[in-house]
Amino acid sequence: MAVPATNNLTIYVLNVGQADSAIIISPRGNIIIVDAVRPSKLINLLQQIGPPINDEIEELVITHPHRDHFSGANRLLNTYQVKSATLSPFWNQYGMGPPTYRAILNNMEQRRTDIDFVSGYNRIYPDGAVVNGPDNFVHDEDAFYIEFLGPSNNLLGQLERAQKLDTNHLSILTRVHWQRFSMILAADAQMENWSYFDQEGMLREDCDVLKSAHHGSCNGTQWERLDRLDPRCVIISSDPERGHSLPDLVGAAIFSKYESDNNNKVVALTSETHSIRITVPNGNTFAIEHFDDVSDGNVDLTNPHTLTRQNNQSNWRQLLETRSRNLYH
Repeated sequence: MAVPATNNLTIYVLNVGQADSAIIISPRGNIIIVDAVRPSKLINLLQQIGPPINDEIEELVITHPHRDHFSGANRLLNTYQVKSATLSPFWNQYGMGPPTYRAILNNMEQRRTDIDFVSGYNRIYPDGAVVNGPDNFVHDEDAFYIEFLGPSNNLLGQLERAQKLDTNHLSILTRVHWQRFSMILAADAQMENWSYFDQEGMLREDCDVLKSAHHGSCNGTQWERLDRLDPRCVIISSDPERGHSLPDLVGAAIFSKYESDNNNKVVALTSETHSIRITVPNGNTFAIEHFDDVSDGNVDLTNPHTLTRQNNQSNWRQLLETRSRNLYH
């Protein structure tokens, strides 16, 4: 185990600008990290949570080879023992990534990290699954588990032949389950990724929390997706005030409408709410809090604020108006 067990599922979504980093702490204390940027902030938060036992991280997921998802991975590998890693598939020049990404893979190999390249579907049980006898393995649907929904070779081939393939299509969607709770971390998945898993019947269930795809772009999270998944909370990891273009005009309109149409839903932009914590004490109920960032490298966990519709700092109407004005200038 990585930290002392609390019997809670805890998920941190870090405020890292237009980038992605999340820490999942399982009910038994195992640490899973989904994307790694701003390593100082990641490590600072891990140290505040509790020093990892044996400096051990159970799983590191790098959803695809874009720097805003992997740039902190080497520091993490050099600081902790990463037992296993889940990566998107290699696919011609897209999946090879830049030299800095290939250096991470070499570092993993030297440190004997188990590597799994996900094409299609995979599921892991960080806390273990139910076993009845030596030859009778039983999946316990109430157990804590994580699903990885990666692009299939067939999908990537179709996109490449149509000259529409880009690196974002390699993204792995991560779905976290514990009893009745579920959360989807969508990386930079595009509409084609969602459509593939729709066809496979794998995205029929609602989710409680959605970390929106591609920093709030309309290609990542369409209105139909929100309407079907019906999350109580949507989190967008981005900072549009620092010259980034995301969430874009259509994305801002989608999030503004979703929040205004649902009195019990909240859509949070991390640049405004800062880092967010989801706590699931029993697999059935959950609480969402946000924290003040002391600096780009530190999160203040001593003063949590409950994240509600009423105190949400994310002003979607204002962002929508700004995007609309920029459209004509």
